[in-house]
Amino acid sequence: MENLFSFAPSGMPDELVVSTPEAVEDVLKGQFNNFPKGSYMCENLKDLLGDGIFAADGEKWVHQRKTASNLFTMRALRDTMTATIQRHAVVLFEILQRASDSGKTLDLFRLLNRFTFEAFAEIGFGVRMGCLDSDEEHPFQKAFDHAQRALLLRFVRPGWFWKTQRWLGVGEEGKLKTTLRWSIPPFWVSSRRL
Repeated sequence: MENLFSFAPSGMPDELVVSTPEAVEDVLKGQFNNFPKGSYMCENLKDLLGDGIFAADGEKWVHQRKTASNLFTMRALRDTMTATIQRHAVVLFEILQRASDSGKTLDLFRLLNRFTFEAFAEIGFGVRMGCLDSDEEHPFQKAFDHAQRALLLRFVRPGWFWKTQRWLGVGEEGKLKTTLRWSIPPFWVSSRRL
């Protein structure tokens, strides 16, 4: 495979970096069995992602991928996702237009994050969050952002450090435990009732 390199960060598993769409497809689809996530990746992601497609290897991954590929057919992409993105793009344009007309400064990172979150929630769960045109951050978005940050820190901190924090219920891991217990489950439950 061309356009890739690997390196071994101190105390962590080897990393592989690919730089073309073809190489990404090869890793994720064509030669998936040659590029397992491994126990390090799966353990770091499991608290938030469980055994889902992003945190599974082997047969679990094959099963998850088959399920996902049935959900995300070209027709579903065309019919559902396109309409959802277009609808939210109109709202995004209106927000940008109002800011331009009034000379108001916008935090584009936060705005585009809310746009992505709004589209993701509707496409993935069928839930309209109503956070794109809101000044308030949605509680689920806040919880999900925190959970992502905590999981990211697992990849840059030694395993013993975050595991000790998790065991003691302190620091980022203590906050993650609270987030996973009290903030994210109400969203999952409410999204299942629709």
